[in-house]
Amino acid sequence: MNQNQVLYLSKYLNENHLNFRQFLFLITIDTKNKLLFDEYNTKDPINKEEIVYLEDNDFISIQRSEDDRIYFTKCTITNTGKNILTELNELNINVNDSFIDEWYDLWPKGIKSGGYYVKTDKNGCKKNLEKFMKNHPNLSKETILKATKKYIEDMKDRNYQYIKLAPYFIYKDNISLLEGYCTNNDTDLIEDDPFVVKV
Repeated sequence: MNQNQVLYLSKYLNENHLNFRQFLFLITIDTKNKLLFDEYNTKDPINKEEIVYLEDNDFISIQRSEDDRIYFTKCTITNTGKNILTELNELNINVNDSFIDEWYDLWPKGIKSGGYYVKTDKNGCKKNLEKFMKNHPNLSKETILKATKKYIEDMKDRNYQYIKLAPYFIYKDNISLLEGYCTNNDTDLIEDDPFVVKV
């Protein structure tokens, strides 16, 4: 999950009066993935009040035991809970589509390389860009845009000689020129990081 996705998730959860522990609980209940729940719960445990809040607001239903304890296997996600997860997934897809459009619009029109237009095959760009973001969750969308702009500017200075086709800039034979540009041109992340101690 990259920086933009984290910010987007935080905003969405705040709007729905949920915290991250409750969000993870909903996901693990929906997928019946107790191992994942246990892994996160040892690091940042969800408390009983947070689970009862989910029940009171119809996100989950709980089949209570005789001793009134709450067991993971006795919790079931409701339609309201499922709707929250579905909405979040759909909105995230829209955010990615908007970003892909913004990225695609960076590429110059009418420029050819090897007989093909550089700004070609939007679906191929989308597929490669989604793969890239999945493989590099630490890279923000701003970093990807900045790196792409830098590459296009570099190529413009060379009259676009040997410029890559847009989808091949992301991946070509599992080699990513975009990754190199992100790595070597994103000095702002280092300068703005409050945890970097300058000596």
